[in-house]
Amino acid sequence: MTLCTAHIRQVNDTEELVFATDSCLTGGEKWKHGIKLFELPRKDCLLCFAGDTFRAYPLVLNMVSSIHLDKYLQSPSATLEEVLEFLSEQFTTLVKTITEVDKERIHEERGSAQFLFGGWDWQKGVYRVWKLHYTKDAEGFVFDELTNGSDQTIFYTFLGNADINVEK
Repeated sequence: MTLCTAHIRQVNDTEELVFATDSCLTGGEKWKHGIKLFELPRKDCLLCFAGDTFRAYPLVLNMVSSIHLDKYLQSPSATLEEVLEFLSEQFTTLVKTITEVDKERIHEERGSAQFLFGGWDWQKGVYRVWKLHYTKDAEGFVFDELTNGSDQTIFYTFLGNADINVEK
């Protein structure tokens, strides 16, 4: 099983956004200790993944480099939603370049990793978290906001995929 989670917690008078992941990297082989949580070139958001490492790492590394090269996306004036839309578009463009895959399994291959993205929305003054995932219908990555309840007092979410061959 691969797993990542996001949680907004209250500590005294302060809210904190906490991301956590397991450390197992998978995809053709299994590493028991790895990195699945990424700080982006901007300091107000994080990205983590569940699923196949061989799919997630190229997407994440391309995205981190692209943000490093884009002064606007690095700046605090770019909103979290603009960064999220950029992620979705870039991930979609990248997975459409996948070749050497059985055409009957292309959508399964493209969608073999999913992501949690979140951070501080300075315009709304709240933490926000989205699930970013591939859909066959869109033939690309789409996102769903998970923190859209204004009356929420506690927020947590988990993202993962079960694997019946997990070592105990």
